[in-house]
Amino acid sequence: MLAQDPRPMQEKQAVLAQELEASVTALVERGVVAESEIVASLQAVLPEQFQQLIPSELRNVVIQSPATVQQQAQEGFYEEPPLSAEQLSISQSAEELAELKAAVVGVREALTDLRGNIEPARTSVLKVNVRDARDSLRRRLNQMSPETSAIQGAPVTAATTEARNLLAEVDGVI
Repeated sequence: MLAQDPRPMQEKQAVLAQELEASVTALVERGVVAESEIVASLQAVLPEQFQQLIPSELRNVVIQSPATVQQQAQEGFYEEPPLSAEQLSISQSAEELAELKAAVVGVREALTDLRGNIEPARTSVLKVNVRDARDSLRRRLNQMSPETSAIQGAPVTAATTEARNLLAEVDGVI
């Protein structure tokens, strides 16, 4: 899972952006090919009077191969405007909060497993799991950017307070 990946935040953002771009490109390619095939099959089956009812934009669609669609995508056919510094900061803060919340969930699950354990042989392994989850949460909390930490809002304050309280709870248990 990318949220628990130890790589720096910027590298994870780049990986996530590449994965998202590849997924969107593949979906767009499939959609364009499907649209072309549907229009071509309709033109082959429909009588001429009904074909005239199809909008001209769709009537003139040429069946495109996935390679053609890929080439158009690479040429900037689906180009997005760049993010502003403020949008980038908001996006980074949202990702950091999501990672922090995921780390909190990980610690809670590890604690629940430890507390619900009835097998003495598993206790040491479960304690290691709790320590690992705690360390991951502590890293996420310490790695939060100054911009995210400086945001004065209920979600940020609640998430950081919950994380700090959970760290104190874990330190008391282990």
